[in-house]
Amino acid sequence: MEPRLPRHLINDSGESFADELAAIEAALGALEGDERERYRNENAAAIATHPASKMLIVAGPGAGKSFLFMDRIKYWLPLNPGDSIYVSSFVRKLCKDLHDEIEANHEVGDEDRQRVTVTTLHTAARSILERNHGTATHQFEPHIKVISSEWESVVWQDVLKFYPKLDGRVYSHKGCVRQLHTEEIDDSEEWVAVRGTYALLSRFYNAVGFADMILLAREALEQSPELNGHRLWIIDEFQDFNRAEEHLIRVIVETARAVVIAGDDEQRRQSHGEDGRVDTAQVRTC
Repeated sequence: MEPRLPRHLINDSGESFADELAAIEAALGALEGDERERYRNENAAAIATHPASKMLIVAGPGAGKSFLFMDRIKYWLPLNPGDSIYVSSFVRKLCKDLHDEIEANHEVGDEDRQRVTVTTLHTAARSILERNHGTATHQFEPHIKVISSEWESVVWQDVLKFYPKLDGRVYSHKGCVRQLHTEEIDDSEEWVAVRGTYALLSRFYNAVGFADMILLAREALEQSPELNGHRLWIIDEFQDFNRAEEHLIRVIVETARAVVIAGDDEQRRQSHGEDGRVDTAQVRTC
């Protein structure tokens, strides 16, 4: 007699699985390796083909997220003819791996493959700014450059040259980035002036830093929602995004027809099992 497997980890009510995880971990721990893998794959397949338009997936390493995303894409494509799918992650390597998997998948035709884009969130933000030439208040020319780590210190030194009386240790580039990441903007006269000069130099160089790229892309979308031409979104590694990036994601998915957001809350806290993880995906829908 085959062991009884736990139910598929899908809560249509949107409730947490917190009260069930200990029992599920015990049930999975009693399974042989092949049985555990079969349950993982069946659970991921059930999630991938679930009809909910919005999903929050909580899953750690080994939960089969890459297979789930691929199956979700294959599920969406025939149901949404003409619509494009955008997959975005915090991690560049994950984007490359999924992109390569889509390219190699024989079940996805060439035309459908063209409907799927996989990039980091920063690449998506830069694309928005390119197509909109910035925002209403921060106009850029085509081919916006990125102020990379090697360049940003030089640009910031140029900013501070306009304010020789300010202490660079207080009015630092790191401090400016922290404000943009947390959306806790210092409105003091000095910081307003410093950020304004940085924005002026940014437009002069026709370039943006990673932090201001996110802020400006969100402002561009708020001003022109039609810039978001993608109606189906998968957002991975959500736990790694900062507050400003989360804000951009919220604006992005406002006009989406279907959304999958995936993350691993166990990267922030340990709570179950020897390594703090239950190696299967759990999903809340709405």
